[in-house]
Amino acid sequence: GDEVVVATWVSSEELWCVAPPGSEQEVDLEVSNNDFDFSSEGNKFEYQAGLSVTRLMPSAAVTSGNTPVTVMGNNFLNSSGLVCRFGQQVVNVAAFISPFRIVCWAPAGVPGPVSLEVSNNKRDFSSNAVTVVYFDPP
Repeated sequence: GDEVVVATWVSSEELWCVAPPGSEQEVDLEVSNNDFDFSSEGNKFEYQAGLSVTRLMPSAAVTSGNTPVTVMGNNFLNSSGLVCRFGQQVVNVAAFISPFRIVCWAPAGVPGPVSLEVSNNKRDFSSNAVTVVYFDPP
């Protein structure tokens, strides 16, 4: 059904709003300045299944970085928005293998565990807290 949500004006070309709950599908997205007259541009918004990270191979990386990590999970999309986040460091995906498997190169880090999360749009990340443990090489 039709649902109206409040948007925040960012610029003459950009608005921010939070999508209401929905199921996997494409829906119409139009805007209004007065809650009555809506645009009719045919804009679309796509609800996507939530992605998840379930397993990493290997689950350890050297502190100097450049360790390839195979990430297993669900609902990865082969797009320019697909990224991995090691702790707070975001890196591009090195290889999309399938919607269930990608490869990311671990960036340099400090010894200890960090959460590895994935995003299909560079903004909304998984929240599974699967960890990579950084270690100093012998």
